[in-house]
Amino acid sequence: MNKSMLIPRQINDIPFTPVKVACGAEHSLFLSTKGDVWGLGQNKYGQLGKESKGMPLMYALNMIDLQGKKVVDIKCGSNHSIVQCEDGQLMGCGSNNRGQLGLTM
Repeated sequence: MNKSMLIPRQINDIPFTPVKVACGAEHSLFLSTKGDVWGLGQNKYGQLGKESKGMPLMYALNMIDLQGKKVVDIKCGSNHSIVQCEDGQLMGCGSNNRGQLGLTM
């Protein structure tokens, strides 16, 4: 799956209307008009909100489970993702090896 696209191409078959896009080193997040977050790409560190042990490391477009919360903003670092919920709560997933998620392990 290591194919670079040198010319921009339309992303087809998106089942939602995106209002915001955020990109990490090898993953992308999309925020829908409904406040859902969708992701695709590399998940080696769980940056797509999916368990990475024994699971595929590369994902096609999937909705990220945020316990029914409506999201208003999305951000990506190299190997982590942070979303801001409508109620102001921040949620993060992915690599936390330098404390970039603000979580103690």
